[in-house]
Amino acid sequence: MDIHLNNISIENFKGIKSFGTEFNGNTIIKGENGSGKTTVYDAFLWLLFSKDSSGRKEFGLRPLDKDNNAIKGLVVAVEAHIMFGGMRHDLRKEHHEESNRKGYKTLCWIDEVPKKISEYTDWIKEVINEDTFKLLTDTHFFNDKYHWTDRRNILLDIAGEIGTPEGFEELIETLNGRSVEEYRKVLAERKKLANKERDEINPRIDELQKQLDDYAGGDTADQEKARKAIEDELAALTILRQEIVEGQNARQVKIDELNRLQGKRTIREGELKNDTTAVDAFIKERTQITDSVEKKKTEIMQKQSAIRHKQTYIDGIKGKAFAYSAQLSPIRQQANELKVIKESDKICGACGQALSIDKIEQLIKDNALLLKGVIAQGDGIYIKVQQCDTDFAAAAEELKDFQGHLSILEKELEDGIKWRDERKEIIEKSIAANVTVDPAVDETCIELSKQINTLASEIGEPAGNQLRQIEDNRREKNKELAAVERTLAASDQMKKNTERIAELEEKEKEFAQSIANIEKEIADIDQYKKAESGLITEAVNDKFAHVTFKLFDTLLNGSIEDCCEAILNGTPYPDMSCGEKNFVGIDIINVLSDHYDLSVPLFIDNAESMTLPIEAKSQVIELYAVPGVKELVVHEANVRAVA
Repeated sequence: MDIHLNNISIENFKGIKSFGTEFNGNTIIKGENGSGKTTVYDAFLWLLFSKDSSGRKEFGLRPLDKDNNAIKGLVVAVEAHIMFGGMRHDLRKEHHEESNRKGYKTLCWIDEVPKKISEYTDWIKEVINEDTFKLLTDTHFFNDKYHWTDRRNILLDIAGEIGTPEGFEELIETLNGRSVEEYRKVLAERKKLANKERDEINPRIDELQKQLDDYAGGDTADQEKARKAIEDELAALTILRQEIVEGQNARQVKIDELNRLQGKRTIREGELKNDTTAVDAFIKERTQITDSVEKKKTEIMQKQSAIRHKQTYIDGIKGKAFAYSAQLSPIRQQANELKVIKESDKICGACGQALSIDKIEQLIKDNALLLKGVIAQGDGIYIKVQQCDTDFAAAAEELKDFQGHLSILEKELEDGIKWRDERKEIIEKSIAANVTVDPAVDETCIELSKQINTLASEIGEPAGNQLRQIEDNRREKNKELAAVERTLAASDQMKKNTERIAELEEKEKEFAQSIANIEKEIADIDQYKKAESGLITEAVNDKFAHVTFKLFDTLLNGSIEDCCEAILNGTPYPDMSCGEKNFVGIDIINVLSDHYDLSVPLFIDNAESMTLPIEAKSQVIELYAVPGVKELVVHEANVRAVA
């Protein structure tokens, strides 16, 4: 798609009060420094993306007064007619002060249709990507604003599919899906670990060898014989101890049986001592007399409680009867009043005149009706009073019965206590006189004692003294054995040291071989990278007419690292003149335009510095700095277009 700027109109934008021009092709805008050439470019970018040529959203777009303050009351406006793929669209954007003068607002139009700022922005995004536009409109954007890795990725994307160098089939198979750089990192880590482990071997060998050199031990045959003799003595002591322990186990079985029989005899002796068969009748009588007295006390307490409850119930009935009687007095008074028509009732309360016969008769009827209700109410209360009298009489009778029964119970308790006290002394003397069987003549106790004596004689004395002597001997022999083994351990350690040194030396050789193999693989990767870099560099640089790119950097150790730097006739981009940078930027933009199938107006700042031809495929707008030209001058340019 071709995007072409037909014209632009600018009002009150930065330092430009009013400016407008047509673009009938490639154009030159001339003016001295500070006259507003770059401001035209800023206005165009603000119209599209609300940013200036430096990529800033927040910049001073409003004109300033002599004190460097924004001039009040002005409307900033930029309007342009732009061709998008052969279709013309009119874009306009204005920047207004808010009515409260506390901020600003932006108004937008597309083809004279007002749009919200969000709708306007979305429309622009659908037409063109902002970064892509800047890549194609600014000769410095690719080299100065993009990180080298992003530039390199774009170039590789432009180059397309690049073949694999030949002769590296074994390496490609080893990658197993990893990139060459990833596999090189794997190898570098392996080499680092292998070097670390190999370097740790020599100090360990030296330490072991020093121990061998310091060892002054001689023939160990006598020490071996001494160790064998001590071990045999310890084994004999262990067997002897086992035999005693096994005998002790059998002895313990008899001790357990002895304890069981002694416990059984103790229980039998207790049974004999506590035998009360001869006085069980007295014990039973004592219990019965005591229980009878306690039972009578319980019955008396229960009856006393029943009397208290009944008295409370009677008091309640009295209270209810009194309350009902109090209600009857006003009812009787009201009934008496309703039976008689007073003279005052025959006089009208409103006018003071005597009531008519009809009204008096009606009054008599009304009073009779009220009297009937009052009598009914009084009858109901009177019935409740009578019920209270009936309940009171019944409860008083029950209370009298309870009190009579309580008197009987109290007399029975008095007689029971007297009987208990009379029998107590006789019963206690009879129980105290009880005679029990002596365990010495009890056949069960005699038999248990015989069994206990027999087991005690079989058990004999404990084997603890003999076991303690064996343990003392074992400790002495173990001390002798430890001393011998310390001497032999040094000799054994020297043998192990000799074997370990041989193992470490073999391992050191293995690490050395592993490191050599890794270094060979790394060298193969470097060769692969070198071959691949040639293919990539050729594929990328074939796309450009003048500029070439350095995409790989060979380090002192021979390895190759990725890079990305534009070069013109052997000069790296940072060292180029301003004109050369513009020339290189145009060459890059031509290729990017083909790649994205898109051309946009190309603004060339400092165009006066260029002596090299401008070979651009897109619309070119040159910004010339010309001393003494205070007002912007616009005219067509002679630019050789590239097919």
